[in-house]
Amino acid sequence: MPFASDEHTIVGYTAYKPNLAILQVSKQDKDEALQAGWQDTRKYLFDPYHLTSILGIRKIPYSNWLRKVILDFTMEGWFQFFGVQQSPDPDIDTTQSRGYLLATMPDLVDLQIWFCSPDDGWNASPWGSRFITGPHVCS
Repeated sequence: MPFASDEHTIVGYTAYKPNLAILQVSKQDKDEALQAGWQDTRKYLFDPYHLTSILGIRKIPYSNWLRKVILDFTMEGWFQFFGVQQSPDPDIDTTQSRGYLLATMPDLVDLQIWFCSPDDGWNASPWGSRFITGPHVCS
């Protein structure tokens, strides 16, 4: 269960359990809290599938909710996202690239794209990261 304790840590970042009582104080406080939670927070995505999925949502939870986004894919994830075929030699297949999705986010004001360093070793390699399925740490 998310936020089972007061603190939740993923990949070195810590988030504290929100105090939902603020949503019951007044309509203005509720609106401001929802804006802070939906519009003013960064959405951290660690898999290209997540970005594709959320951009396909027809009924969005809150307007302008994808204003600040961090994309932190594995190297294999970046290869998939941009349509780079890995075998036997790297080749770009533009029909498979999903890079165009970044241009379909009209409310985007802050995009951070994080890449692993080749110095991170085999797990940062597109050929060695096949088994990384969740948040990961790049040195």
